[in-house]
Amino acid sequence: MIVFLLIDIYWIFTTRDYVEASKLEPYTHHIMASMARAQSQLTAARNHYFEFYLSKDSLARDSAAEHIANFERLLNNVRRMASDSEQIRRLQNITVLLNDSLKKASLPDGYQPDQLNGNQLHIVIPELRYLKMLDDSIVAFHSREKEILQSRLEIFTRTFHRAMAVSILVLLTNLFLIFFFAWQVRRKILERQNANEELARRQESYKTILGNIPLSVALSNIHTGEIIYINQTFQQHFEVTANDEAEEVFQKLRIGFTTPKRAKEKTRSAEYCWKMANGEHHIYLYEANIVQIHDEELILHALLDITARKNYEKELKKSQHKLQETLDAKDRFFSILSHDIRSPLSTVIGFSDLLVEETDHPYAKTICETSENLLTLLNNVLQWSRAQSGTMRFQPAMVNLHQIVEQVYSIHQSTAGENGIRLSNEVTPDEEWTADPYMLETILRNLVSNSLKFTRNGDSITVSARKKQNNLLIEVIDTGSGIAPEKLPTLFSLRKYNGTPQKSGNNSGLGLLLCKELVKRHQGTISAESIPGKVTIFKIRLPDIAEISPVTH
Repeated sequence: MIVFLLIDIYWIFTTRDYVEASKLEPYTHHIMASMARAQSQLTAARNHYFEFYLSKDSLARDSAAEHIANFERLLNNVRRMASDSEQIRRLQNITVLLNDSLKKASLPDGYQPDQLNGNQLHIVIPELRYLKMLDDSIVAFHSREKEILQSRLEIFTRTFHRAMAVSILVLLTNLFLIFFFAWQVRRKILERQNANEELARRQESYKTILGNIPLSVALSNIHTGEIIYINQTFQQHFEVTANDEAEEVFQKLRIGFTTPKRAKEKTRSAEYCWKMANGEHHIYLYEANIVQIHDEELILHALLDITARKNYEKELKKSQHKLQETLDAKDRFFSILSHDIRSPLSTVIGFSDLLVEETDHPYAKTICETSENLLTLLNNVLQWSRAQSGTMRFQPAMVNLHQIVEQVYSIHQSTAGENGIRLSNEVTPDEEWTADPYMLETILRNLVSNSLKFTRNGDSITVSARKKQNNLLIEVIDTGSGIAPEKLPTLFSLRKYNGTPQKSGNNSGLGLLLCKELVKRHQGTISAESIPGKVTIFKIRLPDIAEISPVTH
């Protein structure tokens, strides 16, 4: 469009030059015609002067003066149009001299016409000399005006050709723009047609989807309550075909959607029971929303059949009741384990210790160790069960870590001494942290007990602790047989670990699983690293939970 505008502006200026040149041409021809008439008047005046001097006729002189007057009038007309006005003024000045000479013109005394010829008359008689000068000046003026006319014709021709070229360019540009705009209009029409077709397809798709979704849908007028649409699912569920039958369904369900006050509610939901023709009862979840379609407010009614879900909920409640009974039985079982089994087991451990002291029999020692392992396993089972059921209370307090480690070592000191295993406490005496003391002792007791199972004579077990930023890092390091790399990912789960412990017995992994649960209660993490045959490191990270309320745990 900008190029088209520039071409139009150039065409306007070009055609303006063309118009100006075309206007000058008639004036130029008019000037040349007037000068030709003036020259004829001058020629007639000269002839009359020759006749006057040759025939001594005074009428010829008067005729010459009249022609000179006509010549002067033509000069005045030409002066108003001519471009070379200086040349016209020169002709007028000569004409003034000629007129003055004519007023004084007379024949010399004793003049005889045959005394002088024509050339001599031009020299002797001033009027004829002036006439000669005028004639020469007119010839020069003709030549000058001819040049001017030629230049104007050239300008006219160039302007005409330029105007024609620009006109053709403008025409071609306009044709291109017309075709371009026509193409654009056609493209827009095709796009609109495609959009309309796509809209029609989508409307048909939406209509099909709305008619076949597993949801009973109806539309009603917000003011009158008149049903204006029901989908196929509604027709199938409630066995209706017409809108007035659908209104009867709403009346039987006692859905007061026609009440203006309730219709203004944005969302309403409730459950309704509908008795089918075969006698079955179906429960529907009903929701109503106000929607706007084509500037008209309508109420969208949706009824979802939740009969199967209600049946599942009933079955789920029955299952939950059975599960609760099972959990109660489990709690009773663990209560029996806690009270009825622990006491006899403690008695067995006590008498086996006496047997070991008095007889030093290997069987008595085996009975004592096995009983202690069984008691440890029993304690782990009870604690893990309490952690899973949520009955284990989390009670953090400021504890001395060095003292906790010493308490754990005091439990295992005799076993470690008998097997030549060195227990090292590298925790500084003043190291304190906020944690549940019972849970922290249980964690360390299980880790040290686990390390004792996989260490030999001459090995060592070391417990260290240090603070790093807002965390406490605890490490339990033993120089025993180590753990195979493929066993590390499942180390803290209920899987049997097939290592090579120094002592006999099975390792279910329950102690490590309990450690993971108790560390999790502290919002911390536990991990293990091992080099088989050299070293195993258990790492515990406990965050600062001094500000955490025990209720949240």
